[in-house]
Amino acid sequence: MEIGFDCDDVLAEFEGTFVKAYNKKYNASLNKGDLTPSYMVWEDKFGTKKADDLLKLITPEFTTNLEVVEGAVEGVKELYDLGAKLYIITNRFIDAEQVTEDYIETHFPGMFKEIRYASNHGLKGRKNKGEICKELGITHFTDDHTDNIVKTNEHGVTSLLYDCPWNKEFKEHGLIERVHNWPEVIARIKRDF
Repeated sequence: MEIGFDCDDVLAEFEGTFVKAYNKKYNASLNKGDLTPSYMVWEDKFGTKKADDLLKLITPEFTTNLEVVEGAVEGVKELYDLGAKLYIITNRFIDAEQVTEDYIETHFPGMFKEIRYASNHGLKGRKNKGEICKELGITHFTDDHTDNIVKTNEHGVTSLLYDCPWNKEFKEHGLIERVHNWPEVIARIKRDF
């Protein structure tokens, strides 16, 4: 079985770590639960200059030090031990490739067959996550962003939406199912294994 995962907020705790960095820089008290879909559009919430400043918080050191999502290491290992071929498909920027690969090898050594970088953030020449899933023969894909899940669903992939504050309003349909934690991810994938 070929199984794919997004990196940030499925494997690596990106938004929670970002909120901590934001609070430190701006002496704020934001929490991950505040990150609703409208909040995620930083330009609308903060203005263009502050949105640009926020992006500067995402440095290689920041990315290297992300915590692992609770249960991810054990879940990935369980699927790996069952013989699944595991992939990461991420929308991270191209300049984050080395730090991404180092992070994955540190926390999930040898478990992923490949990391692919999908289109996002206006990057041209990259395929979307649905196209990559189809190309790799992925049957199950887990992501926290609804636009990615919709694309994988369009390509006939069982699409697991990892529950987060910014996707609460999304209604599951087709091959899209909501999961709330890693035990639910594993249980859902194992139903088809």
